Amino acid sequence: MRYITPNSLPRICFAHMHQADSYHVLLHKVNHRIEISYLEAGELRLCDTEEHIAQAGDILCNPYLHDLQVDADMPHTHHTVCFALDFDASDAPAPEFYALPPVTHAGERAAECRRLIREIIRIHALYPEDSLRCAGLFLELLNELGNVNRAGAAPAGEFRYVRGAKKYIYEHILSPILQRDIAAHLGITPEYLCSIFKKSEGVSIMHFINTVKLTSIRSLMEKDGLTLTQAAHLYGYADPNYVSRLYKQYFHINITDAVP
Repeated sequence: MRYITPNSLPRICFAHMHQADSYHVLLHKVNHRIEISYLEAGELRLCDTEEHIAQAGDILCNPYLHDLQVDADMPHTHHTVCFALDFDASDAPAPEFYALPPVTHAGERAAECRRLIREIIRIHALYPEDSLRCAGLFLELLNELGNVNRAGAAPAGEFRYVRGAKKYIYEHILSPILQRDIAAHLGITPEYLCSIFKKSEGVSIMHFINTVKLTSIRSLMEKDGLTLTQAAHLYGYADPNYVSRLYKQYFHINITDAVP
């Protein structure tokens, strides 16, 4: 079992359905990339540090931490989404980490994962410019996979609200976000939202929002060459000095020093 926690907003690399009479590919290790698929038909053999067999309905996760050999000798169909993002990985479980086993076997809970994968493919095909919506769906997928594979998951009602809160956050990440607005959208009180979010994620909802915004700002500065003022403005901050102070408070380093 691998465990990961995202440190940036995901960026979609590709999303597609693939059919083949046979399939033999070596996927090389790549930094900061996660690929999740579901097998609609057929069977696949996966081998990195050990061998796994995936059958129709199963969910496959590849965080590209090792080279992965994938083989099929008979016709098969798979649906795959791949995103680039910074993340921490561990072999040991922790409350803030998502559980991503190489294969999650077909079952009632896996059906929601399959639906999310199909929806990402649909949105990316119809609205390729809507990267934030795809990012939100992908994080929802990670959360769903984590709960499918994590013992002692939050009650279904609480999980539904936490998932809805995350979806709202990522759909509105470029705007100022208030806890009371999320709670009103979900039809619950801000106090209840604060309680169940902290219970599920280990941090307050405002800490989660600020972390997502700050890591995304840093990523824009690092990968796209934007200035702090430009990147902060895109995420709804009018004062770059405030962003700088907030980043130092959260990460204990100046944001300009964190960008190579």
